[in-house]
Amino acid sequence: MKWSGEPRAYALVADQTPKHSETKHWTRFLNQDTAFFLGAGKIANFLQAPVLYVAMRRIRRGHYSVRLTVLAEPPYDVGSDVLISERYARTLEQEILASPSDWLWLQKKWKYPKLPNE
Repeated sequence: MKWSGEPRAYALVADQTPKHSETKHWTRFLNQDTAFFLGAGKIANFLQAPVLYVAMRRIRRGHYSVRLTVLAEPPYDVGSDVLISERYARTLEQEILASPSDWLWLQKKWKYPKLPNE
């Protein structure tokens, strides 16, 4: 973050599950309660930077198309980290449902259930 005033891009791989102790956003994702990180929204708010979703689609073996979708743009309000996380979850879900064979789940996305007070 010390170079926040210089042009640069930050990429987050957000398919992991937050730890129990971390602040997270719970939403329905693929028909299950699922926890998502809030980091992208926090970084975007700090940097006052747009958030882009990078979608990759396999055309054929060794050939892919890439599409960028704007999820959010500054200025950000209070709670924008939750809004960004929710938009990410909805966009990711649409991508998975549109082409399920392109998705390989190597880790357990649903490691623990949502607690009643979360």
